[in-house]
Amino acid sequence: MKLEEFLTKYTKIMKPNEVEEIENIDIREIKRKTSEQIWKTFLDEKNIPDSELEKEMDAIHKKERVTLTEYYYKHFLNEK
Repeated sequence: MKLEEFLTKYTKIMKPNEVEEIENIDIREIKRKTSEQIWKTFLDEKNIPDSELEKEMDAIHKKERVTLTEYYYKHFLNEK
């Protein structure tokens, strides 16, 4: 699998049951952490105004993309 295919598959927004269906434990855990961060950010109305919410969500998704890219290079690049 090429990097772009990998990222397309795993950076999309997933429902909790879709995350749990991911066979790779490490990728599943990355997606769980991202989902938890998104939920906590969404609920943190006291410290994150609505005007900043989109920026916060974008930052979480960018971090997930970087983490998945690093994981890909470490574990899938040499796969044949």
